[in-house]
Amino acid sequence: MTSTSPASRGVFGQRLAERSIHILELLVEAAWSQDKTAILAQANREMEVLRWLVRLAHDRKILTAKQYGV
Repeated sequence: MTSTSPASRGVFGQRLAERSIHILELLVEAAWSQDKTAILAQANREMEVLRWLVRLAHDRKILTAKQYGV
């Protein structure tokens, strides 16, 4: 995925959406769990991957500066 073709933008968008939904699911699970620590640690790792994906999408000009929040 070295280009910013429509296909690569679609892949990035799909990965960002899937990762975001998974983080939301983990947070809901933690809210209802007795042992929140392990679940929140996993959510934290997922957030870190999401941050890197967003940065990469911005670097590849898939996200504009406005979308990136600059």
